[in-house]
Amino acid sequence: MKVNNENVVDGGGAYYRYNDTEYKILNEIATRIGDNPEVSGHIKMYSDLKSCPSCQHVIKQF
Repeated sequence: MKVNNENVVDGGGAYYRYNDTEYKILNEIATRIGDNPEVSGHIKMYSDLKSCPSCQHVIKQF
């Protein structure tokens, strides 16, 4: 999902948010978990800033 600096999805100047911290953290956790169906638990993630729509989407998918 591409989001611009005004948090508009596919808006002017939008770009993929692969370098955002939320994406990187959840991607690393998913990589470590792999396809293990036995894994369960909760993740609490804190941020000083509001997550952009792209990161919010990744968080919901997780």
